[in-house]
Amino acid sequence: MTQSYNGHVNPVGWLFLWLLQWAFPGSHAALAIFSLCVWGLTLVLAAWVGFELTDRWIGAALLALIAGLSLFGLEASVWWAAAMYAVPYQFFLVACLLGFVKALKGGSRTWIWFGLLCYVGTVLSYARGFLLALLVFGVVASIPAQGPEPMGHRIAWRWARGYWLAMLGIAALALGFLWRRSGSQLASTEPVELMRQIWNLLTLNVLPALWGGPWRWTPVSLPDGWSPVVANPAPAGWMVWACLIATGFAIGWIWRLRPSLRGWLGWSLAFSAVVLLAGGLARAGNPFASEAYRYTFDLVWPLGLIMVLAAVPLWWQHSQVSLGGSGLIVLICISAVFSAVTPSRLWGSNQARDYMENATAGFSGIPADTRLLPQGVPAALVDPIRISALANSEVVMSPVPGSPQFGDVADGALLGFSPWGVVEEQQVEGPTSVKGPDPDCGYLVSSTPRTVRLDGALIAWAFYARVAYTSGTATTLNLAVGGRITTVPLQAGGPRVVYFPVQGPGEEVLVSLGADDAVACLSEVAIGNRVSPDSGELVPLPPSGLPDDE
Repeated sequence: MTQSYNGHVNPVGWLFLWLLQWAFPGSHAALAIFSLCVWGLTLVLAAWVGFELTDRWIGAALLALIAGLSLFGLEASVWWAAAMYAVPYQFFLVACLLGFVKALKGGSRTWIWFGLLCYVGTVLSYARGFLLALLVFGVVASIPAQGPEPMGHRIAWRWARGYWLAMLGIAALALGFLWRRSGSQLASTEPVELMRQIWNLLTLNVLPALWGGPWRWTPVSLPDGWSPVVANPAPAGWMVWACLIATGFAIGWIWRLRPSLRGWLGWSLAFSAVVLLAGGLARAGNPFASEAYRYTFDLVWPLGLIMVLAAVPLWWQHSQVSLGGSGLIVLICISAVFSAVTPSRLWGSNQARDYMENATAGFSGIPADTRLLPQGVPAALVDPIRISALANSEVVMSPVPGSPQFGDVADGALLGFSPWGVVEEQQVEGPTSVKGPDPDCGYLVSSTPRTVRLDGALIAWAFYARVAYTSGTATTLNLAVGGRITTVPLQAGGPRVVYFPVQGPGEEVLVSLGADDAVACLSEVAIGNRVSPDSGELVPLPPSGLPDDE
């Protein structure tokens, strides 16, 4: 549970994933339903926090609506790789806030212990969870939940000194452990790159999401005729400036007309700056730098709180709810729903599901004793550049119940997956051995190395070999090409065929058997590309490459 996944270490998420796969092997629906249920509970807790602070149901409803409909939460709640850490992290985050808010309003100290336990859950859900200590301290010190004046930093520190120290200790231990396990490195500390990434996150991500944007998305065109998808916000320049100006007016309005919230306004902006700095340090200078919402999703809580408390008075205030402010929040929520239409439509029509459904439907037709050679998967399914370690059929298919066995050698048939995921028998097309000199045998091979010439040349590239043979005994074949010797098992009897990956260049191969008393006939040796028979397209190579040298 402490392994790193794409730079993230999240034991809580791995635990939930393990339990779900144990109970519902290979079920994506179980994972999706679980994530949505936990996210729903998180919104219920958020509504509880809103009600505790305002003592009004409209305060509870508005906070839940902002969090539930904001674009901050879209990617982090529907994409399993992000949801695995983001969903439990946000659940524990809101639960921790609830514990301290209840204690702040005069509840039992048990609520603080509850909050402290939930804080442990946040740091074990997501490495950035240690920042929750800042957020909670800001709530206690800056939100006047007990009366006209906020508690202030000194009194807040004395109010729960032991708990704050415990939080700092937990944060230090968890951060050090998780950072070491993740093996993460800062993308860049170059000031120019760092500021550029922070500015992009602020203007393309945070500001539009704050006002229900982005309204425009960057489409990612995919190869092989797959439908495009979107991941990054791409608002036009005028939209960015409109959001920037509107945010400035909103800050000025709160500062002037809601003086009791000035402290919390400052804390919200400070926490947002820290999150932007963390996102900048993680992505600045990276050739695949992204402004995706998974880097700022937790900003919805401080920003949502300041929006709700600006429109809905605190529980001890007797002023009226601001109809204009509440209406603006509702409009922002409607805008957020509109912004989510495009990614929802494009991702819903993506053919990744069809590919996996075709593949799993073909598992039953693969003989139990047949091994498949790993192949690459379509770039639209897993990007071989950004996530090269996962763009491999063995990695993608093995977790699915009923999946076939994979190996470095395939006997009898070269089975694989078509560009649309259909299980098929594939071919090797490329230079082939010239006719062998031995009658009714082709090439008689023993433990003494023998040269087999090809009718074409191989470049320095990864290929697949197809060897047709007949052997009197079970033995091993050594095939040398491109400066590499590959050893594969041969079965007794025949005629049989064996497939395995090799590496060019070369115009001939050197073959021999591993046993002194064994002989075999090689009728054909072909080395070339793996080809899908129906479409004639090349089957992509797995990015992991060939096995290590023998």
